[in-house]
Amino acid sequence: MEQGQRDGAGMPQIHERLMQQACQILDEPAAQHAVDQFLAQHGVPKLPETLAVDDALLMQGQAFFAEYLREQRAAQEQTAEREWIAQTLAGDQDAYAQLIERYSGAVYTHAYYRLGNAHDAEDAVQEVFYRAYTRLHTFDQSRRFRAWLLTIASNYCTDVQRGWNALKRQAQQWVNLDDVDYWLTNTDDTPERVVQQHERDAVVRHALQRLPDKYREVLTLFYWNDLSYQEIIAITGLPESTVKTHLRRGRLQLKKLLEGMELS
Repeated sequence: MEQGQRDGAGMPQIHERLMQQACQILDEPAAQHAVDQFLAQHGVPKLPETLAVDDALLMQGQAFFAEYLREQRAAQEQTAEREWIAQTLAGDQDAYAQLIERYSGAVYTHAYYRLGNAHDAEDAVQEVFYRAYTRLHTFDQSRRFRAWLLTIASNYCTDVQRGWNALKRQAQQWVNLDDVDYWLTNTDDTPERVVQQHERDAVVRHALQRLPDKYREVLTLFYWNDLSYQEIIAITGLPESTVKTHLRRGRLQLKKLLEGMELS
């Protein structure tokens, strides 16, 4: 009985703290729905009320709500994509222009961090959208167009890199990162808004350029493009465990670099 009283007494506090977390990234109705799903999934009423459980639960809740928002945004994005794709296949060029406008920034950013300079990234945007247009009839609409497009971009960048002299490219100096600002059109708020706000800062872009390619790629796919683990796996061909490892190590290395740099 005593244990049950502790469980019941702990629920409002746990629920309130989870709601506070969820409301930081979701509107109130969505936050309530996400919290209800999380509580049901974790059987919270049966958990003992201890500080350790609260802390662990809040950490799990933070990840759950971020993924909930990611899925919500992906569904909204996919609805618009399907309409534009159908119109494009029916011969409407303006509909494809909508897709280009929405995703040119994502393609440019991905290509820039893969290829290391503005000129090659601009060429990549042109080539990737051309390839996507000619293959649009093969697109599986159960996927997100963004993920499919970035798969094409990743393959294109790999082809380009194979044609380079590796030593010469490694010695190449960075380009003026102000060139990137024109293409960074994705200003939507996300649960990783701190990282994305810093992403637009030249200091952090310099720091990203110092990361190994394998870390830089998964960080930009995950944070900048809001792709899921499965979508990143499809693009990179890496196992899920490797993707998670690259994200974790990349975040740690980026943090260390930023600690030694002056943020504006």
